[in-house]
Amino acid sequence: MIRQYGYLLFLLICLLINGCGGGASKKPLILVDIEEYSNDGIDAYHNAQWYKAQRFFNKALQLSQGIDDQEGVLLNTLNLAEVSLALHEYPESEQYLTQASQITKYAAFQHYNPRIQLLYGLSALEQNQLRKAEVFFQKLLPVFDNDKLSAIPDDIQLAAIASQTRIAFLNKQDTVLWVRRYANALQQTAERNTTRVARLL
Repeated sequence: MIRQYGYLLFLLICLLINGCGGGASKKPLILVDIEEYSNDGIDAYHNAQWYKAQRFFNKALQLSQGIDDQEGVLLNTLNLAEVSLALHEYPESEQYLTQASQITKYAAFQHYNPRIQLLYGLSALEQNQLRKAEVFFQKLLPVFDNDKLSAIPDDIQLAAIASQTRIAFLNKQDTVLWVRRYANALQQTAERNTTRVARLL
């Protein structure tokens, strides 16, 4: 299961990174350019073309900074953090997360905090800092009644459950409990992904 974790996590992150996309409408040209660069970055990320994605997200970030579009800055900073994480560039990833955290101090952007917490946790996990990773994931985990969930988990919660399950295997502790919790979370997910279920099994 540990070997399969990377691919599963990639699928979950792909769902999260889609947050910077948007629908087509009449917009100022610079906003259209930002959106196109962001979407091109998402496509490259989905195809594991990390450096290409990095270039597109950087272009989108620079344009967003030029017009003081704080949400555009935030989204593309987070996307760059995820690319750096995929490249195992942990200090760079955490620098982006620090920058993103400064923006989420404003009330209008605080709903992005769970994504930031998840990425901090994943960075710690990839560096084998298990206790530090658990602190971040504990903030994101849904409420469990033993191995049952009280509500359908969102993508960030599902990623946190998957990561906590990996930690259970690495620590060789409570593995059966976390596998059951993860299986139940998948069953309750509204858009159940059969690939995720197959990889769990």
